[in-house]
Parts: sequence; C-alpha cells; structure tokens
Amino acid sequence: MIIEVPYFKYASQYKLWEIKNRHLVDKYNLKLKVYDGLPGSPWNGGRLPLGTSIPEHCPVSFALTNHTVDDLHHKESHELLEKFHSPDNTIIISNLELLDHLQKLYPNYKWIYSITAYDISEGFDGYDEIEKRVDWIVPRNEIIDHTEELYKRNTKQYILLFSFECSGCPLYNEHYKVIGQIVKEDDKTRNHLYACWFKNRKLLTEVGYTEDIYSDYTYYTQKKFMHKLLEIDHRILAGYKIGRNSQKFEKIEIELKEITDMLEAQ
Repeated sequence: MIIEVPYFKYASQYKLWEIKNRHLVDKYNLKLKVYDGLPGSPWNGGRLPLGTSIPEHCPVSFALTNHTVDDLHHKESHELLEKFHSPDNTIIISNLELLDHLQKLYPNYKWIYSITAYDISEGFDGYDEIEKRVDWIVPRNEIIDHTEELYKRNTKQYILLFSFECSGCPLYNEHYKVIGQIVKEDDKTRNHLYACWFKNRKLLTEVGYTEDIYSDYTYYTQKKFMHKLLEIDHRILAGYKIGRNSQKFEKIEIELKEITDMLEAQ
C-alpha cells in the first residue's frame, strides 16, 4: 500500500518511522513516498520546497500540480527531472498538456493525476480517459460520498486523500487557481493565500466573494470523515495521500497513526 507523505525535509524522519513501525510496514506492505515541489519550477502547485534539497536515498514524488503552465521547456525543471528519472520516482500532475510532454521525455517515471485537476461536481466521466494515461489518481476527497462510483472503477488505481479539511468547499478550484497564479511571488504572499478563505473571512472578501453567498458551507468533522473512510475497504485501494495542510512533522505523524489505526480496525 502506497502512502504519499509530504515534504522532502522530513525524508529522514519517515525512514525512522518505518523502522519504528516495522511490524505495520510489513503487515500492510506500506510504501512511504515523500512528495514535494520541484525546487525552482514554475510547474509546482501548492507549497514549495523552499531551501530543501531533494533526497536521494528514498523514492520521491514531484508535485507539479500547477494548472497554469506557460513554459513546457523550463530548463532547470528538465535538468532535475532528468537527474531523478527512475521507475522508483513519481510525478504528480494536473495539467494534461504538461503530462503529455513529460511522458514522452521521461517514460520511466510513475504518474499520478492530482485531486486539484478535476472538479467532482462535473461528474465522473472525465476519469475514464485519465485512468488509461496514468498509474494512479488522487480524486477530490468528496468521492467518499460517492462510493458507488468508486466501486465501478479500477480501485487499485486510486489513492485517497487523507484530509477532512476542504471537503465540499465551493471555492476549492478558485483557491488553487489563485495559488497557481502567484506561485512565483514572495513567501509572505504565498503563505497568506494558502490560508482557508472560510476560516479567515477577510481573505474571502479580498478575493471577491461575499460571506452571504457561501454562508451554508461547513467542513466535514474529522469524526464524520473517518467514519466515511472506514466504510471503504483499504484492500481495494492503492493507498492514501497525506495533505500538505500541516508544516509540522508531529501532526503528520499523528495522521500516519490514524491511517494505521484505521487499517488495523478493518
């Protein structure tokens, strides 16, 4: 079972976690893969690996999940992808044009189609063609409310996002588009925009939305989210992905424990 875990800077801690939890790693054939952005790349989406080198002692995944790709030939990005071109490593992607381009150049990578790339409100038909083009898909986590659709598919291609925050957010796509547009801005601007627009109403107003329009939106509670996940047999899945909502390893370690507890409970 794959568990995608965030931030290259924690690669050594993940190795120690595997050693300390060897019985669980062996029991469930757990494979932790560390994902993060590609240093200096305009293709990155979400938080960037600022000041962090790419680990060379473990499998890695590059989160190239920016929807907006203006330059397919970014020199520094290609140099790094060439260096780490291996079937042990993975590219997580959202832009289909970039996917086509990179697959031709680097056929040995594994490929994940990212949650940020497809709006589940548009239905599930769009997944049919994508399943043929990549190794795995990480869908929006609202798919746990549509398990009948999940069960119709090759579930061994699906890695579920282990994060109850953002479930059902009506501004999810708009938020990620804004992040993609400012990916080259300074750290202060980036961190300001990562914050949830609903938890900080000032941000919601600043990006042009009024509180009244989305006043009915509420998060999943963690209890409800876990209950939903427990209804899905982990044995039919490829694995889980821990989101980059937290910068602290202690929080990520708690989420790893929640995943292994869930596996033990089924």
